[in-house]
Amino acid sequence: MFADIARQLSDSNRSRKELESMNKDSFKVTPPEGDIQIVQVSDLHYLMVPITVSQAQST
Repeated sequence: MFADIARQLSDSNRSRKELESMNKDSFKVTPPEGDIQIVQVSDLHYLMVPITVSQAQST
């Protein structure tokens, strides 16, 4: 029982240290270079899709 508690505390502490070591750029999302179009895929979700040369010429 005590070994299990010690393992859980150790795992929790390791996870906390991993989170603290992440910097603010770890989850930074940058849009692709060039022209993009925004596509709605559901009520709350959108995708940024690069416009290819053939799409740009047809518009």
